[in-house]
Amino acid sequence: MSGHPHRGRRRHCGASGVVSLTATSGDLQMQSTASIDVGGTLLQVMDQNAAAPRRVALRAAGDVVLAAGSRVNLAGSRSAPAGVSTSQAEAS
Repeated sequence: MSGHPHRGRRRHCGASGVVSLTATSGDLQMQSTASIDVGGTLLQVMDQNAAAPRRVALRAAGDVVLAAGSRVNLAGSRSAPAGVSTSQAEAS
């Protein structure tokens, strides 16, 4: 999701996937009730299990702010490794 200043109050889910939020101007704020969940499960293909990539990217022209109580879940599952998070704020 990309746009002007962004204030998140709801849940963004991308099980076994990628969530990218960008505020093209101003701040990106996750309020206390906001959550991002990309905690995954193993994917089964034929007789093989594989972990899907899990990644959360938060970017803002201003600040990236996570309020107390907001949640970002990148947990792994069984033999699947945990995911990766990045944040980038351009404010000086």
